[in-house]
Amino acid sequence: MRSAILLACALCCISLASAQTRINVTMEVDSVPREFIIAKPSAQPPATGYPLVFMFHGTSGDGLKFYNISGWKEVGEAEGFLTVFPSSLEYRFYGDSGFAIRTSKWKNAEAIEALAPGQYMKDDAKFVRTMIDTLATAFRIDRSRIYAAGFSNGGCFVSKLAVDMSDVFAAIAPASGFLF
Repeated sequence: MRSAILLACALCCISLASAQTRINVTMEVDSVPREFIIAKPSAQPPATGYPLVFMFHGTSGDGLKFYNISGWKEVGEAEGFLTVFPSSLEYRFYGDSGFAIRTSKWKNAEAIEALAPGQYMKDDAKFVRTMIDTLATAFRIDRSRIYAAGFSNGGCFVSKLAVDMSDVFAAIAPASGFLF
């Protein structure tokens, strides 16, 4: 609990900056370090709070890669919303060649079916809920305007979030991924 309070205090101090701010966050969820990047716009939050957009990377990607290439941080700055770029965990999967490979993936049915023996995926939906709760302690968030976009495996994952977390997300936008 103490670390969550310290994180919230650090995020509040950073939120006073006058230009778009990149905030790297590492927190523990289910005894595993989880990482995400926040792009906080320079604009003050609307009276109802910042809209929140998550961008979920595809297989073998990470939050930093999508922070750099997706264009979402620029849209967030222009439109005045918080943009979050989480990183999935790495696991061993059977590839098309039949050999096990180690790569990052978000948990969904397609990923679970390809897991190598002895691999168990963590609850990424719990990670998302924890991120939202953490962000809400540090920033004024408009809980009616939380969105998720994802590419490939990230697109599959946001489709899963639409089912598992329909109480949270106002809309999702999968690209090159679908619900298995």
